[in-house]
Amino acid sequence: MRQIFIFLVFLGFPYTVSSKERIKPFSNPQICKAGIATSVFRKVKGIKTISSQNNIVKISYVKSDGEKYTYTCKIQEKEILWKDRYMQDWNKNIKLFYQISSDGKVLKINAAFFSDKISESYTNSDF
Repeated sequence: MRQIFIFLVFLGFPYTVSSKERIKPFSNPQICKAGIATSVFRKVKGIKTISSQNNIVKISYVKSDGEKYTYTCKIQEKEILWKDRYMQDWNKNIKLFYQISSDGKVLKINAAFFSDKISESYTNSDF
């Protein structure tokens, strides 16, 4: 059966991938890094993943003065809940939302700071 399937794909027959078989174009650590980078006005390249388990991601970066910042994200369907190492609860003042383009190539972060809004877009090459 597998040989027939491969043969049909090479012939150009359409094949629909079920949602369970789809590969997420951006990982939870990438989504977390992009959200935090947008909210603190940094590039994602310098942000390191400390841990990632299911939808909980821990990241950190070091500023040029040597001070280390650590954040925890909880990746939900369209929102990134986050807190820094001093917070007990998820941040409610800065809301982070994300969406992935239909072709899976662009991750867009929308940050809402009280009345201000910031949007940044990322591709896999940014990470």
